[in-house]
Amino acid sequence: MIKRISSLIPKSWISGIRYLLTPAKKPNIPPERKAYIFLAADYGNLGDIALTFAQKQLLLKHFPNHYPVEVPSSISLSELKGYIQSVSKDDIVTIIAGGNMGDVWSWFERYRQLIVSKLRKNSIYQFPQTTTYTNTTLGRNLLACAKYIYYGSSIKLMAREKMSYDFMQSNFDCSSYLAPDIVMTLKYWKKRERNGILLCLRDDREQSLNNEEQSEIKRIITDINMDVSVIDTKIDDTFKYDIRYVQLEQFINRVSSAKVIVTDRLHGMIFAYITGTPAIVLPNSNRKIEMCYEWISNCGFIRFFPSFSVTAFSDALNAALTDKVDVDKDILDSNYCRFQTIFNTIFKNE
Repeated sequence: MIKRISSLIPKSWISGIRYLLTPAKKPNIPPERKAYIFLAADYGNLGDIALTFAQKQLLLKHFPNHYPVEVPSSISLSELKGYIQSVSKDDIVTIIAGGNMGDVWSWFERYRQLIVSKLRKNSIYQFPQTTTYTNTTLGRNLLACAKYIYYGSSIKLMAREKMSYDFMQSNFDCSSYLAPDIVMTLKYWKKRERNGILLCLRDDREQSLNNEEQSEIKRIITDINMDVSVIDTKIDDTFKYDIRYVQLEQFINRVSSAKVIVTDRLHGMIFAYITGTPAIVLPNSNRKIEMCYEWISNCGFIRFFPSFSVTAFSDALNAALTDKVDVDKDILDSNYCRFQTIFNTIFKNE
């Protein structure tokens, strides 16, 4: 009976009760005005580490008088409570960008809702997200809680593609904006000698390519007389928190030295974009790549295919390897200024 009753209580409520009962562990941070990055990446996903790094750089640019504070995603509830209680009225509160808004990564969503519920009077910026609330009991419950918590709060939601923006506009009674994936604001455009092919494919819940299609891609690439390296933005086995940004830069340098990258990872595509590396991009399961591609489709060196075709893929790969690809720096500079203007407008709408 008790188990039955407890199953009916939304887990977001349980998180709130646990928060009230948990003692706060105060963090050791400077007393000056701060810009917080809640749920910052502290695990071996280079895409999420890049999101944290780019978010930090943008805050330094737009809020130079605020000291940036990364609040790691895997801290205890006691530590999170300490950070929340350390926030003053003059501080800027931001929540990590990415694709964890919804029930696919429900742990992030519950912490997000908890943070917003406790800091309703602060300026809160949810950096660009993809929303995925599924039509399940969990998805519906988390969406209902989000609607309740965001109502009347000062949170500003950012969506990194149109579908999520439309969802935010329809479901949440708060400010929402359309903005690019934050990693697109980084610049690593260098002319350098390029060699070999990089293959970066998913093997998780967001994978869209089936095993046969992945095998065909690998066969086509292997048949080409060129060095092929299999890489991944997930580096759980080698990840070290203290050198996470060094590991990120090493990965970016590796991408920038390739002749072409083949990927179905969103940040595989974006790493190609910020380094001027030709890329053949294939879809994932939730269309976030397809929709985010619209921000950078004008660059000329990245080709997105909404579905896999042996002929189309082979032709695109041969073209990328044989054609001289000139990165139009004017287009990249124009995109960079456009992206910065979008964020500047959002930050000024206080």
